[in-house]
Amino acid sequence: MDVPTIPTSAGVSSGVRTAESDEDEDITVDRLEFRQAFARLHDATSPAALGIRAFEILQSELDAQAATSDPAEDLIQAGLMFRRFALEHPSLFQIGFQHFPIAPDVAEDFRPTQSRAFLALIARIERLDHAGGLRGRAVMDAVLAFDALTEGLATIELRHVLPDGREETVWRHALDALVHGFTRPD
Repeated sequence: MDVPTIPTSAGVSSGVRTAESDEDEDITVDRLEFRQAFARLHDATSPAALGIRAFEILQSELDAQAATSDPAEDLIQAGLMFRRFALEHPSLFQIGFQHFPIAPDVAEDFRPTQSRAFLALIARIERLDHAGGLRGRAVMDAVLAFDALTEGLATIELRHVLPDGREETVWRHALDALVHGFTRPD
C-alpha cells in the first residue's frame, strides 16, 4: 500500500485494500468529519474522561462482586479486585488515584464518579461494621485505612518492589491483617 498523501483539496484520501477485492479503494474524509472524529477521540481520552473511566470500572467491578456471608472476606476480595484494576489499567490508576500527570483542577471533573465508586467501598465496610467487624471504630477511619493500604500496595507493585511471584500473597496477607485487625479491641 502506498503512503497516504494529504492533498490541498477539501478532503483527505488514501489507498486502502479491501478484503473482498484486494483492489485499491479511495476513502475520502472531509475536514469537518475529520475534526469531529478527532474531537470525539480527544474527549474520550482527555484526562478527565480517563479519570471518570477509572472509577466507572472500579464501581462496576465492586457492584459485580456478589456479597457472601463473610463480609471480611468480601472486603479482602474487593482489595484484590483493586489490585487487578491497577495492574490491568496502570495509566487509569495513575490518573484517578495519584492525579499524575494531570493538573489538580482536572480531578474535580471526575470527583462525582469517584464519589459513587467510593460509596460502593463504604457499603462494603459498613457490612463489616454491621457484622461487628469494626468493634466500634468509625467506618470512615476503616475506609481511609483500606484506601491507603490498597493504593500503597498498588503503587509499590507497579514499581516492582514486591517480591516476584509473591505479589498476590503479600496483598492477601496485608489485607487480611488490616481487615481482621479491625476486630481487635483498641
